[in-house]
Amino acid sequence: GIGVKVPFDPVGIFTTTYTTKDQIRSNLLNYMMTNKGERYFNPNFGADLRNLIFDQMTNLDEIKSNIYDDIRFYFPTVTVKDLSFYPNYDTNVLKISLTYYVNNQADTITIQIV
Repeated sequence: GIGVKVPFDPVGIFTTTYTTKDQIRSNLLNYMMTNKGERYFNPNFGADLRNLIFDQMTNLDEIKSNIYDDIRFYFPTVTVKDLSFYPNYDTNVLKISLTYYVNNQADTITIQIV
Protein backbone atom coordinates (compact mmCIF):
# COMPACT_ATOMS: atom_id res chain seq x y z
CA GLY A 1 0.00 0.00 0.00
CA ILE A 2 0.89 3.63 -0.47
CA GLY A 3 -0.86 5.31 2.43
CA VAL A 4 -3.98 5.67 4.56
CA LYS A 5 -7.38 6.56 3.12
CA VAL A 6 -9.25 9.60 4.45
CA PRO A 7 -11.93 9.65 5.78
CA PHE A 8 -11.26 6.77 8.14
CA ASP A 9 -13.42 3.67 7.96
CA PRO A 10 -15.60 3.29 11.10
CA VAL A 11 -15.24 -0.50 11.05
CA GLY A 12 -11.53 -0.99 10.45
CA ILE A 13 -10.42 2.60 11.10
CA PHE A 14 -7.43 2.55 8.72
CA THR A 15 -7.91 1.56 5.09
CA THR A 16 -4.86 1.30 2.85
CA THR A 17 -4.69 3.09 -0.49
CA TYR A 18 -2.99 1.32 -3.37
CA THR A 19 -2.96 3.94 -6.13
CA THR A 20 -1.36 7.36 -6.35
CA LYS A 21 -4.69 8.84 -7.46
CA ASP A 22 -6.45 7.60 -4.30
CA GLN A 23 -3.66 8.77 -2.03
CA ILE A 24 -3.58 12.26 -3.57
CA ARG A 25 -7.35 12.48 -3.00
CA SER A 26 -6.84 11.52 0.67
CA ASN A 27 -3.99 14.01 1.01
CA LEU A 28 -6.16 16.80 -0.42
CA LEU A 29 -9.02 15.92 1.94
CA ASN A 30 -6.55 15.96 4.83
CA TYR A 31 -5.30 19.38 3.71
CA MET A 32 -8.84 20.79 3.47
CA MET A 33 -9.81 19.52 6.93
CA THR A 34 -6.63 20.73 8.67
CA ASN A 35 -6.23 24.13 10.29
CA LYS A 36 -2.96 25.99 10.11
CA GLY A 37 -0.91 25.29 13.23
CA GLU A 38 -2.28 21.76 13.76
CA ARG A 39 0.59 19.93 12.09
CA TYR A 40 3.85 19.69 14.00
CA PHE A 41 6.93 20.92 12.12
CA ASN A 42 4.66 22.21 9.33
CA PRO A 43 2.50 24.94 10.91
CA ASN A 44 1.48 26.52 7.57
CA PHE A 45 -0.12 23.30 6.24
CA GLY A 46 -3.90 23.33 6.01
CA ALA A 47 -6.74 25.23 4.38
CA ASP A 48 -7.69 26.81 7.75
CA LEU A 49 -11.38 26.54 6.82
CA ARG A 50 -12.73 26.13 10.35
CA ASN A 51 -11.10 29.37 11.46
CA LEU A 52 -12.09 31.28 8.34
CA ILE A 53 -15.74 30.28 8.01
CA PHE A 54 -16.61 31.61 11.46
CA ASP A 55 -15.42 35.13 10.68
CA GLN A 56 -18.25 37.64 10.31
CA MET A 57 -17.05 39.10 7.03
CA THR A 58 -15.49 36.10 5.31
CA ASN A 59 -14.03 36.92 1.93
CA LEU A 60 -14.47 33.72 -0.10
CA ASP A 61 -12.25 35.02 -2.92
CA GLU A 62 -9.36 35.44 -0.49
CA ILE A 63 -9.88 31.92 0.88
CA LYS A 64 -9.98 30.55 -2.67
CA SER A 65 -6.75 32.32 -3.57
CA ASN A 66 -5.01 30.97 -0.45
CA ILE A 67 -6.14 27.41 -1.23
CA TYR A 68 -4.93 27.69 -4.85
CA ASP A 69 -1.52 28.91 -3.66
CA ASP A 70 -1.23 26.20 -1.00
CA ILE A 71 -2.19 23.40 -3.37
CA ARG A 72 0.44 24.61 -5.87
CA PHE A 73 3.02 24.58 -3.06
CA TYR A 74 2.12 21.37 -1.18
CA PHE A 75 0.84 19.32 -4.14
CA PRO A 76 2.96 20.27 -7.16
CA THR A 77 1.62 17.37 -9.27
CA VAL A 78 -1.99 18.55 -8.84
CA THR A 79 -3.62 21.11 -11.12
CA VAL A 80 -6.83 22.66 -9.82
CA LYS A 81 -9.46 22.92 -12.54
CA ASP A 82 -12.19 24.48 -10.37
CA LEU A 83 -12.70 25.47 -6.75
CA SER A 84 -16.23 26.55 -5.91
CA PHE A 85 -17.95 27.61 -2.71
CA TYR A 86 -21.69 27.21 -2.23
CA PRO A 87 -22.73 29.05 0.93
CA ASN A 88 -26.21 28.61 2.35
CA TYR A 89 -26.64 31.54 4.71
CA ASP A 90 -30.02 30.37 6.00
CA THR A 91 -28.66 27.08 7.33
CA ASN A 92 -25.05 28.25 7.96
CA VAL A 93 -23.62 25.58 5.68
CA LEU A 94 -20.72 25.97 3.27
CA LYS A 95 -20.30 23.34 0.57
CA ILE A 96 -16.93 23.23 -1.17
CA SER A 97 -16.28 21.54 -4.50
CA LEU A 98 -12.70 20.98 -5.68
CA THR A 99 -12.13 19.62 -9.17
CA TYR A 100 -8.57 18.74 -10.09
CA TYR A 101 -6.40 16.44 -12.12
CA VAL A 102 -3.02 14.92 -11.48
CA ASN A 103 -0.45 15.97 -14.06
CA ASN A 104 0.03 13.47 -16.87
CA GLN A 105 -3.34 11.81 -16.16
CA ALA A 106 -6.44 12.42 -18.24
CA ASP A 107 -9.25 11.98 -15.71
CA THR A 108 -10.44 14.78 -13.46
CA ILE A 109 -11.54 14.15 -9.87
CA THR A 110 -14.03 16.13 -7.81
CA ILE A 111 -14.04 16.29 -4.03
CA GLN A 112 -17.04 17.74 -2.22
CA ILE A 113 -16.84 18.88 1.38
CA VAL A 114 -19.84 19.99 3.42
